[in-house]
Amino acid sequence: MLFRFFCWVFDVITTYNAVVVLRAAVEMNPLGWPLGVVGALLFYVPALVFTYLLLFRVGNRLASWVAVLITVLALFFGVMNLGAGLHNLAVMRM
Repeated sequence: MLFRFFCWVFDVITTYNAVVVLRAAVEMNPLGWPLGVVGALLFYVPALVFTYLLLFRVGNRLASWVAVLITVLALFFGVMNLGAGLHNLAVMRM
């Protein structure tokens, strides 16, 4: 178990060195889009359902503020995902 952990740490350090420090490589994940869609569904669908329940079923003032917080968080994640996707498109055109 400890050997696997050290192999993983070595992989992370060398990948960071090649991608960020040396700028000699680009980290591309071929499963990024399919797994990204699954991750988005796992986050956005419950967030949408929970926001709906807070706004239209609970209906008090605190529930409205929590729904606003969830919406802002979902928009922030969406903008981060859009930025990552645009970055991946720019890298793939190189």
